[in-house]
Amino acid sequence: MSAENPEIGLRIDAGGIDTNYHDAGHDTGTPLLLLHGSGPGVTAWANWRLNIPALAEGRRVVAPDMVGFGYTERPAGIRYNLETWVGHAIAFLDALGIERADVVGNSYGGALALAMAIRHPKRIRRLVLMGAAGVEFELTPGLDEVWGYTPSVEGMRRLMDLFAYDRALVSDELAELRYRASIRPGYQEAFAQMFPAPRQRCRCAGQRRGADPRVGQGNPDYPWTRGPHRAAADLEEVVRSYRACAAAHVRSLWALDADRTRRALQRDSGEFPRRITPHGQAVGILAAAIAA
Repeated sequence: MSAENPEIGLRIDAGGIDTNYHDAGHDTGTPLLLLHGSGPGVTAWANWRLNIPALAEGRRVVAPDMVGFGYTERPAGIRYNLETWVGHAIAFLDALGIERADVVGNSYGGALALAMAIRHPKRIRRLVLMGAAGVEFELTPGLDEVWGYTPSVEGMRRLMDLFAYDRALVSDELAELRYRASIRPGYQEAFAQMFPAPRQRCRCAGQRRGADPRVGQGNPDYPWTRGPHRAAADLEEVVRSYRACAAAHVRSLWALDADRTRRALQRDSGEFPRRITPHGQAVGILAAAIAA
């Protein structure tokens, strides 16, 4: 970790992408991969800095800046889509010599975790999904403001207030940290490419009769900006994919808490969730403990 900037950790070549990441804990048991969200100025450190110490007490924890975010390289001409991000995440595990991991995904990171589970089921042991994209929902004004962010410290602080249920977690220091990350060379261009206007609007159950067919087109490569919000197909598809090679165990948790996250990774449950919380409408974790 850099003494001047704690967001800068170690570096590794992951599939040809120079990747910034954090590595903590003990190399025993199943490693834990933490996948950050997609808010402006996000980095692995900004997302996970309060969770890493607790989660690293009994295992190895790795948290990369995914390509297009933070202090990871943004190669010229890259297309930001699930295929790119899944490839980067798997290449990151390969570069670290991690054959199989437990994964915690936040928001966009949850959609990415689901996509990894569908495409590479043998590489994932268990999942914890926090407000994960992947189910249909109507774009909220708050999320539209997040994706339409233009850099300023005041604007970042306003977004931090939107993100946090507990406002005590939001500080001027955190807003400044994320603002600085959002003005790094090339960051805003990459962010705008991921979330171009018009962003997905009012297409939560297919195109409404009489609606403008252009609404919701956004970035054709970015799956949760086109029509129904299905970033990594349906959760049912994940379960079907896993049932071919593993037993799926799903449990719902309703607080963002390191201890509960740790317990979710240690617990199996045969109960399919009765309730899936759409992103941005409630505070919660959908913990999917998927055991081989």
